[in-house]
This record gives sequence, structure tokens and C-alpha cells, in this order.
Amino acid sequence: MHYVDEGQGRPVVLVHGTPTWGFEWRHVIADLSRICRVIVPDHLGFGLSERPADADYRPEAHAARFAAFMDRVTGPEPVSLVVHDFGGPIALAWADASGPRADADRRELVDVVLRGRPGDAAPRRHGARHAGPPPVPPRQRLAAPDHAYADRRRLTRAIHRQYLGAFPDADARERVLFALAKALLGSSAFYADLWSRRAALAGVDLLFVWGMRDTAFVRGSSNAGSRPSRKRASRKSPTPATGRTRNSPMP
Repeated sequence: MHYVDEGQGRPVVLVHGTPTWGFEWRHVIADLSRICRVIVPDHLGFGLSERPADADYRPEAHAARFAAFMDRVTGPEPVSLVVHDFGGPIALAWADASGPRADADRRELVDVVLRGRPGDAAPRRHGARHAGPPPVPPRQRLAAPDHAYADRRRLTRAIHRQYLGAFPDADARERVLFALAKALLGSSAFYADLWSRRAALAGVDLLFVWGMRDTAFVRGSSNAGSRPSRKRASRKSPTPATGRTRNSPMP
């Protein structure tokens, strides 16, 4: 797994989702690395990381690799997590299991959900739309479409190429991206396990940020910003101008 490691001080780990990579955090890296250590991994198959043909690209496999990465790169010290999209279930699996170390974490959840809550229909509708038999082959439609960005004026052709270029062929897009699309439904047991361990988030400072134009998880859905009771300093920050990709104002 490729990663960026900049700055000094307490680690802040930025975890991307799909179909993006660490490139989406570049403005955050530039600012935060002045005051702390910023670590930004590319999940296996994404960005500058390798893409083995025989690797498992389901979220539970990404989560296992992320846990090993954290143990190797950050060591035992407390960290702050900022997670986006599928980076949520991938990174929170580690955070929920990190014991006392997690008690000192600050976690910012950017447009992310715990998808395993029983009875929630929104994830199933969204999953069926992306993982079912589509009118357009998934290999053609899962590589950072421009409609994912709220302010397209900031999405220049050069920047868009950085996202599209990470998945240069149909095989890469289907093997890596479609695996996560299918996992919206296929990894239900993994999400349910995360949901069952959500009490680990109680007592931890949390900030939820999501776009009010999110087409997958609308306001009022129990998925949008759901968290356990015993809130300590949880804040929710809707962003009216953004769509599903929270980083879109500065692509």
C-alpha cells in the first residue's frame, strides 16, 4: 500500500473512499502537515498502490489491510481519524477494535455511514442500483463521474484525469471498484458486525459532515449520522452546497 506521510506531531490519518484515492486529500495534507503528522494511505488497488490480480477487494479485506497498516505505520500512539465514504467501514473496523487507544481518538466522518443497521432501506436501494444488472456496464460507470461533484467549475480536466487515470482500463475498474459496489449488499454481515460494535464510538469526539444533496443517504435517513447514545461532543455539519463527494468544493 502506498501512503503519504507528512509533518510532525500527533498523527491524523485521512482515509479515502471509492472511486477516489489519496489525491482527494491534497489540500488537507498541505494545511494540516504544518501542525501535525498527516498520513494518507491508498487502499490496495487504488491510486498509487499496487493492484494484484488475485487480491480480495471487498471492504472487509480492505479493513484487515488497513489494520495491519496502522499497526505498522502509526504504532501505539493515539491518532485522529478522518474517514470518507467507504473509508468509514474500512477504518472504523480498526478503530472499534483498538481498545484504550481509541478512547483518545477524534474522528471526523465525512459523508460516511454504518450500513449494517437492520431495517434501513436506503443502503439496499443504493446497493441494488449499483450492484444489480445495470443498463450500462459497471466497468464504464464507476470511475469518478463528473456528476459526483457539486461545483464542477473547480473540477478541471487536469484534476479529473487524476481520478480517472487511477483506473486506466476496464479490468481495473471492474476488479476494484465493482467489488465495492457489489459489497453494498454482499458484505452485509461485515456492516452488521460494525453496527453491533458501535458502542465503541461512545465517549469519543465525533464530527459528522455530509452533503445535503447526497442522493444515496438523504436527510432523515437513519443512516445519515447515526451513532450510539452517551454522546460526548458529537457535532453534525450538513453542507448545503455539496453533493455526495464532500471534497468537491476543492476537487
